[in-house]
Amino acid sequence: MTNMCMTDEELTAAVKKVAGVYGYNDVQAEFQAFKEFRIRWSRTYTWISMEVSDYLNTAPSDILISIMDTLFQKIKGNEGSAYSDKVSEWLCSDDFRRENQPRYAARCRGLSKGTAGSARDLADTVRKLEEEGLVEHDSALLIGWEPRYRTRKTGSCSALMKVVTIPGYMDDEAFPEDILDYVVYRHLAHMSMGFNPDNGYRGAEYDDLLRKYPGRRELEKRMSTMNLEYRRCPRGANTPLHGTAMTPLSGY
Repeated sequence: MTNMCMTDEELTAAVKKVAGVYGYNDVQAEFQAFKEFRIRWSRTYTWISMEVSDYLNTAPSDILISIMDTLFQKIKGNEGSAYSDKVSEWLCSDDFRRENQPRYAARCRGLSKGTAGSARDLADTVRKLEEEGLVEHDSALLIGWEPRYRTRKTGSCSALMKVVTIPGYMDDEAFPEDILDYVVYRHLAHMSMGFNPDNGYRGAEYDDLLRKYPGRRELEKRMSTMNLEYRRCPRGANTPLHGTAMTPLSGY
C-alpha cells in the first residue's frame, strides 16, 4: 500500500528535529523531482536550505530522520558515517522499488517502453547471460534502450531502482553483439552488488565479478579501440545520497 505523501512543511519540520542538534536553527526544506536519489543543500553557519529527492516523500518519519542524521554528520565532516540497518532495509525493500522504479524510469529521458529495439532485444541478451550462469534472474529488473546519441558512454545502472539503460547506437546489426553482451553484464554485475551503506570503495569486488566474464580483457581492448567507456567502479557507487551536490556559503 502506498503511504501518504509528506508535504514540504512536514519535511521541514522533520529536518528541523535533526538540524538543531548540529547547530542549524534556521531550516528550509522542499521535495524536488530529481532523477537520481539525492539531496542538495546550501548553508551558512546556522542556516541551511535543502532540496530533497521526492523518492523520500513517503518515507516513515523515523527513516527520514535517520537519513538526515547521517547526512548532517557528513556535512560536519564525518565521512565515515553510514546509513543504519533499518534505513538500508527500507531502501532495498520491494515496496520502495515498486513505488519508485516507474518514476525513475520516466525520468530517464527517452527510455524505451520495452526491451525490443529495431535490431536487438535486450531481453535476449539478459536471457543469454542467465543461461550461461553469469547472472541470476531478477524479475524486478527493468532494462531498456536510451536514444541513439553516439557518445563514449555505455549506458547507466541504478542498483537501488533496478533500472539499466543501454544506448540506442548499440541497437544495430553492425554493432558487435559480444560487446553488447559484455556491456549489459557489466551493468548487471554492478547492480548485483546492491546498496552500499557506508560509501566504502568497492572496486575490488566489482573487478572480481568482471573477471568471471570469458574474454573480458580482449573485449575491453576492443571497447578502447572503439572509444567506448568501461570505467571501474567509482567510490560512492551504489550509495544513493552520498553523491549529493553541496554548495556551502560560508564555513560550518
